[in-house]
Amino acid sequence: MKKPILILFVGLPGTGKTTAGRIAEKEVKRSIFFDSDAFAIKEKLFEQFKKSKKSEYAKIRAKFYDKKVSAAKKLLKQGKIVIVDAVFDKENLRKKFYRAVEETKARLILIEIKAPSHVSRKRILKDASKGRKKARKSGRWDMYKKMKKTWQPLEREHHTINSEKKMKFQILKILKKEGLK
Repeated sequence: MKKPILILFVGLPGTGKTTAGRIAEKEVKRSIFFDSDAFAIKEKLFEQFKKSKKSEYAKIRAKFYDKKVSAAKKLLKQGKIVIVDAVFDKENLRKKFYRAVEETKARLILIEIKAPSHVSRKRILKDASKGRKKARKSGRWDMYKKMKKTWQPLEREHHTINSEKKMKFQILKILKKEGLK
């Protein structure tokens, strides 16, 4: 069995994490892209938020991350290369994945996706206008602003991508450096 690898794309909403994940999935053999938005819809996360009080959001979100870690861990145990995109704005959420890497003896590739606020805002509003499931213009932008204020910097060694520039080139460069291309 080949050594499992977890590639985490981390960044605020609208920075391009899903796009980066899709690019990486096409470029890396035996990889599986674990789309966080699709998983949130499957797990009815947005419906849970609607039905709950704002004071319960953190608890719901933590449970959601636990489910996501569990699903990724199953794939890592099978020797897969798992690509996950998520905000991961808090170190305690990232640590859940770090533990999964340790438990499965996987290799971690951590990539932070950054974009200027005006670019993220434009993407968020465009997603909502295209009918992106569960994307609400004001709600998602408000979430971005809140998360930006409370963002905890990554404590581990990581790569950084500026999604305002050609992402495919930047991703290919990282994959080559990491021996995946």
